[in-house]
Amino acid sequence: MEAKESERFVFARDLIDEKLLIGKTKSDVYTMLGKPSFEDSSYGLIHYSLKDGKTDLYFLDIRFDNEANIPRVRAAFVASD
Repeated sequence: MEAKESERFVFARDLIDEKLLIGKTKSDVYTMLGKPSFEDSSYGLIHYSLKDGKTDLYFLDIRFDNEANIPRVRAAFVASD
């Protein structure tokens, strides 16, 4: 089941604060969050749009270590529009 943008916003901060994404594979992230809003494999980046339930738009950016045999999350952060 894919998480909606508004649902992602609620738990994105916890995922980052608790470092729950660090070390996960792309498949793990897809299972947790669903299909990303944007992906750039050449830079090891996936991007999810988040809505706070109001009018503000945020982005959950997840960066992978592309040099590993199986790329894993090395960083994740939330940015505002």
